[in-house]
Amino acid sequence: MRDLFWGSSISPVGSIGNRAHRARVRAPCRCRSRRWRLLTGPYLLPAHLDPVQPRYQASFAVEVDGRRVTAHAGQTVAAVLMSLGLTSWRESGGRGRRRGLFCGIGVCAECVLVVNGTPGVRACLRSVEPGDVISTRGREERG
Repeated sequence: MRDLFWGSSISPVGSIGNRAHRARVRAPCRCRSRRWRLLTGPYLLPAHLDPVQPRYQASFAVEVDGRRVTAHAGQTVAAVLMSLGLTSWRESGGRGRRRGLFCGIGVCAECVLVVNGTPGVRACLRSVEPGDVISTRGREERG
């Protein structure tokens, strides 16, 4: 078996030489302390370079149920409503239970409302634009 691998760079899997090689490769990882691992992370970036920190975004006014509020570029309609403290903004058809943001990805359609006169807009998917008129009382306006 040893003659098979003699003179080549390949060594048998269970050989002493292979184990020694693996030990040499792993040794730096074993001998480094936890402190070394804690010091190497994205959290050591300066605050102005951190990709998670929010950047300045342009703000503009939108109208929510007749009230002018400030929104930021890139916010969804649901985010604007949640920032106002509204957790539910419509009632279900059957029992009149309060509905609002549920799934947040547009699947459940619990967050539908009226934006710029268009009923059935999903608040979790639609981004706000300057001058939007958002109405959470869609049923009363239509009926």
